[in-house]
Amino acid sequence: MPFDASMNRRDSVIGVKALLLQDMGADLETQWSNERDYTTNVARGARAEEAFPEFISRKGRPLTS
Repeated sequence: MPFDASMNRRDSVIGVKALLLQDMGADLETQWSNERDYTTNVARGARAEEAFPEFISRKGRPLTS
């Protein structure tokens, strides 16, 4: 089954793509700092189950309610 990003939250997919682009070529410390900033200031309180339900269900993990 092909990946369908539209089944996940659009803002979460865009955020992950932006982090990947920002982290390209950066050292691990900078990557960690970027990701920490994102989870602290941009996606506060986000839960993986809400952001990426299609991905999680595809991997076989049951979603919690």
